Amino acid sequence: MSIKQLTEGKFEARFSKRHPISRKSLSVRRIAPTLVEARRILMTLPVVWEEMHNQKISGAMKYGKLLEDFLVDLKLRVQNNELAEMTAENYRLCLVKHTQSIWAHRPIETITSDEIKQLIRVKLKDSSTATQKNILKFLRGIFTYAYERGALNRNPVPKIQFRLVDKIKG
Repeated sequence: MSIKQLTEGKFEARFSKRHPISRKSLSVRRIAPTLVEARRILMTLPVVWEEMHNQKISGAMKYGKLLEDFLVDLKLRVQNNELAEMTAENYRLCLVKHTQSIWAHRPIETITSDEIKQLIRVKLKDSSTATQKNILKFLRGIFTYAYERGALNRNPVPKIQFRLVDKIKG
């Protein structure tokens, strides 16, 4: 928060804060004719910043729309022989089953690494390690797709280490 005199009779009140997820800085500034008015405006700028931040999130791409676009892209890749049909079907089945009901209406910028870890470690705790790794791979794929198209500033999928399990030899 700062006030800066621009010219005789013009003051700029500025408030800047980082986005909690993307870590991008978002600034709000207003021009006032007097120093007293600039101080009054400065006290309201955090509220204005929150409103702007919430507006950007509400206008952000929802996970359901991202999933729909990603699945269309997978179909195109199958048609161009860049991807096997079963691979695309596995992506579709796993992502729809494990993520659509949880995140369908959420803006993708609000999905955090901790939530993805919780999905893998809590919701899928009874699943095999191979299934957990596959879901993580599919999530990494969809969020990389969003990142490459500019819908996300960073890929939230964490790097998770899985414990090696001894296989039973018969």
